[in-house]
Amino acid sequence: THTPGVVMSPFTNLRVSLQQLFDARNLLVAESRANLTTVMEGLLAYLDNNNDVQKLEGMADICESVAGAMLFLNAPRGHAILQNAANYIKEKFTTEHQPDAGSIALLTDAIVSVDYVLEGIATKKPAGEQPYGYGETGLAKLGYPVKSAA
Repeated sequence: THTPGVVMSPFTNLRVSLQQLFDARNLLVAESRANLTTVMEGLLAYLDNNNDVQKLEGMADICESVAGAMLFLNAPRGHAILQNAANYIKEKFTTEHQPDAGSIALLTDAIVSVDYVLEGIATKKPAGEQPYGYGETGLAKLGYPVKSAA
């Protein structure tokens, strides 16, 4: 900081500690996993109640919310997977069109792949990028491929 010509960027908030950032990250991971569990329970309720679309009300919004959390966690592939899963839920689960169990299994693969990565973050045993491949494959089979840029 005392070298002539060196420009230091100003900190916007010097009162935030690293521990507070770690705590916020852990809370975000826990809440995201809880939300993905809610989505999975919604899919099971949908199947258990003779494809009642009302059981999936709000599930796409939850996926989009967790997708935003994935961006905060610097996981763009997880964001893209959940965004496409939300789009699938919005467009395919209607009273006129109801996906079969095979399609729901592929959607579940996508959601679980992100949850698996979040579990690795929570247990401090990183899962790496490989689980995302299963989710991307499932979404591609559903006709909602994840862009390679993600």
